[in-house]
Amino acid sequence: MPEATAASEQLTEKLKTLSVTPLREYPNCFPDVNPVDVYRSHLTSILTEVTGVDAKIVYPALQWTQTLEKGDLVLPVPALRVKGKKPDELAAEWIQKVCVIIYKCKSH
Repeated sequence: MPEATAASEQLTEKLKTLSVTPLREYPNCFPDVNPVDVYRSHLTSILTEVTGVDAKIVYPALQWTQTLEKGDLVLPVPALRVKGKKPDELAAEWIQKVCVIIYKCKSH
């Protein structure tokens, strides 16, 4: 286990240089053993801000794709339970907001 702790600490230090910390903890999230969970945790933070949906709903909604040709993760918009707009409209709106956030991070 000390090796895992050292690797975790190294990853945490590297993520600090990328403005990705601190990672929030979620049930069934194991960034020490699953690097995709680092991505899911960070993406959940962004999506919670963009969508206004609680992270407890967003994190489990981020799902693995069937094949890597379809990407790393998929977010079924209806799983976020947002009422009032069609899922495709929400997705288009949120994509624009996520792009703004990502652009801000790159410009720092």
